[in-house]
Amino acid sequence: MKSACALATLSNRSVEVVVAIEADDPAEALLDAHLRLARKRARHWGVSVQTTVLDGAASEVLNKHLEDSGAWLVVLGRHGSDVDDGETEPGSLIDHIMRYGPCNTLIVNSTYRPNSTLSADSNNLQVV
Repeated sequence: MKSACALATLSNRSVEVVVAIEADDPAEALLDAHLRLARKRARHWGVSVQTTVLDGAASEVLNKHLEDSGAWLVVLGRHGSDVDDGETEPGSLIDHIMRYGPCNTLIVNSTYRPNSTLSADSNNLQVV
């Protein structure tokens, strides 16, 4: 998020945070908490932010969304927070976006762990 906001600031553009979720995924509440955190981080940078939730498998719906929205750049984390920090290979989604994506791709390797705890029941998420 930090990299996307820094680029948006330099290029006078906005940021769209996109997540894909399959029907009845138990992580839906957790993703909502992550989106709220992303909006707060973007506001901290003074960047206009929009959030979008796509229905379906990320590898299937993300490229279509990028094409439909006319994105000029997609910024992807090298892997999710559920992967060990020592992991060196990018995930299958990044590989798919790099090969078939309709726009420029920037892969970042940074970790952000908020001072708060994100859990599936985080309706009152507090971010410092």
